[in-house]
Amino acid sequence: MRYKTTIEIVTDAVDKNEAMEIAGEYLAGNIVSGVEMKYATRPVFDHRIRLGAAATILLITVIGVFAALSFNNPQILMMPKISGGGAIQPPLKTSADEKKSSDFKEKWQVEQTKEALNSIKK
Repeated sequence: MRYKTTIEIVTDAVDKNEAMEIAGEYLAGNIVSGVEMKYATRPVFDHRIRLGAAATILLITVIGVFAALSFNNPQILMMPKISGGGAIQPPLKTSADEKKSSDFKEKWQVEQTKEALNSIKK
């Protein structure tokens, strides 16, 4: 496993160049005291692991979207769509003039009764 170590060196210096020079001497082992050093070490995560996790999350999301669409739309599953499949009935044999008349309901019930009796006789 790889680790990342961050070192902070604090020195008393007049300017930036002198501070860099003192830090370089300290790291080379030439200066023993007068320099304060802090450090922190953390594991470095491999980018392949992050890429794999991101790809997995993306794949699960895409599968979820397609599953949701297929449940909401039966045409995606190649199922035939029947309009009004729950209540199939033949079209009514009425004209527009008869619909306007006041006794339309009575006429329709009489015709429906005749058709029902005729279908029972057959």
